[in-house]
Amino acid sequence: MVGSRTVVSLLAVCLLCVAVGAVASAATGQGESSEIRHPENTTGYLSPTNVTADGYAQTDIDVGSAITDDAQSLHARQDRLRFDERFERASDNAQRRAVVESAVREINASVTELRQRQEQLFAAYGADEIGERALIRKLITVTAVADRQRQFIDHVEQTVSEASGVPLPSNIQDQIEQLGSEPLLQPGPVDEQLRTEVTTTGAETTYVQGSETALVLVTVVDGTQYRQATMLDERVGTGEDTFASSENGWFDAATQRAEQLYPWAWANFEGGGGDILAGLPYYFVDVSHPHGTLELYFDGTSANVFREHQRNSPGAIPVSETHRTTTSTLELTVETTHPTGPMLITVSEPGSAEPIQTTLEINGQPIGTTDWEYWAVQPEGNFTVSATTANNETAVVSGP
Repeated sequence: MVGSRTVVSLLAVCLLCVAVGAVASAATGQGESSEIRHPENTTGYLSPTNVTADGYAQTDIDVGSAITDDAQSLHARQDRLRFDERFERASDNAQRRAVVESAVREINASVTELRQRQEQLFAAYGADEIGERALIRKLITVTAVADRQRQFIDHVEQTVSEASGVPLPSNIQDQIEQLGSEPLLQPGPVDEQLRTEVTTTGAETTYVQGSETALVLVTVVDGTQYRQATMLDERVGTGEDTFASSENGWFDAATQRAEQLYPWAWANFEGGGGDILAGLPYYFVDVSHPHGTLELYFDGTSANVFREHQRNSPGAIPVSETHRTTTSTLELTVETTHPTGPMLITVSEPGSAEPIQTTLEINGQPIGTTDWEYWAVQPEGNFTVSATTANNETAVVSGP
């Protein structure tokens, strides 16, 4: 559940919108922890201003992570059964309220612990204390625990709504609504892919980029590029809600801010909506555009984006540069877009364009194998792509 209050279509607003000019590397607000970058002819993207670590991780099936995931699913079922038993055994409304309040306190404590674990993971990766593979395994555990708590609060909310004559204090009702829409409990598109890969499918590569308070995860799976960015410093959560206090109302204020920060996506709008996230001042805005979808989580206090999700067709994003090298046995071509964007690697026999099996590396890190084309993620800054055959014949391309 993403938000539990009114969802409003952006179409009526966007029909009235006039395309705005490009906002040159617009910072998301007063701080300097993140910015919106604007590649040409495609949507902007949220990025840390101070990247301190980046690299690739191949996510093979991991037995430990699979066991942890199964354990959390079992705990989620036990949470619901335990709550149902206590709720049904309660002899009056006062006892039922006490059962609900106890469950809410339990979930609140878990969310607080999850937030601390997330902060610690970001800081450890940004300080180069853990690598990409260790980070991803720990993030998968956080995702599994978050899913458990999301299931629990949804069950509590449904049980209370179906029960007759169990009035709850307004503060408990507010907490249930807030927990149901808590952004930390909503999985990102890469979170979902990683969880699937380590428990069932394996064999995918994720690009990781971060600082001590920010993390970007990007992967390409089955013809779709999934990207998520989380900026902890942009989530204030206290103070005056600037969107709600706007003369034109929260919806216009939130969508106008999104249009300012992502002008290309709004100029090429194909659909979307807006939502007030319970536990203001958080807002959710999404928009579809010709290359895919863009989802934004705004902090109403700072008017900044603290979470961004993207799902794009990699072949639709314009190529910025093409790099090619040819040896006596290999022709290696790399088509780039922008940092953390899709990057197409093509390997063939020179002259004949016949495919050939090779192992691929970016900046010395293995990313996979191909016998023709491979969609990778373009790293930040300079890079070296190498393709090596079984006979140790290698072709190398450097960029950008």
